[in-house]
Amino acid sequence: MLISKFNVSDVESSISKFEAEYTVSFPDTYREFLLKYNGGYTPKTKVSINRASSDLRALFGYAEAYQNYNILSVFSSSDIINYTKSGLIPIGANVFGDYFLIRINGDDYGAVYFRYHDKNIADIFIADSFKTFVSKCKSEMVGHIRTIEERKADLIANGLDIWSSLSRKACGELERQSLSVKAQK
Repeated sequence: MLISKFNVSDVESSISKFEAEYTVSFPDTYREFLLKYNGGYTPKTKVSINRASSDLRALFGYAEAYQNYNILSVFSSSDIINYTKSGLIPIGANVFGDYFLIRINGDDYGAVYFRYHDKNIADIFIADSFKTFVSKCKSEMVGHIRTIEERKADLIANGLDIWSSLSRKACGELERQSLSVKAQK
C-alpha cells in the first residue's frame, strides 16, 4: 500500500492523550503504524471486502495530521464516545465517506471492519488484525518518480540549463553590486 504520511510531530503524546481521555487502548500494530506514519493519504488504493472492494482515501491521524483526516477534527467528542461504546474507532475513510474501523475491545480486539455511512446494515468484517488489513490494501503503481538529478539532467539535455543560467545571473548580480560599491567609494 502506498501512503503519504502526515506530520508525526507530537503524535505519541496525542495518541496517549486520546487513549486516556476515551479509556481505549489501540492494538500494538496500529499504534506502531500511527507512530511511524500518523495516518496519511493512500493514493489509488483499493481494499478487498469479501467479494467486493472499496477505495481507501486516507487513514486518519492525530496531532499534526491534515485537518480533513485528523480524527479529532473529523469527529466530535460525542461521536468518538459513541464509537468507543460500540467498541470501534474509525481509522480511515473512502471517497464516499464510509469508514474503516478497528475493534478496541472484546474477543476480536484489533479486527478491522467497514461501515457504510448511509446504509443501516451491520459492519462488514475485513481482517482479523491491522497488519492483515494493510496486506489487503492494494495501490496502483505510480511509476518511477524522477530524482532532482534526473530532472536537472533532462533540462540540460533539452537546452534548458536553468541551473547554469541561475548561477550566471547570481554571479552577474554580485558583480554589479560589487562595482556599485566600488563606485560609491
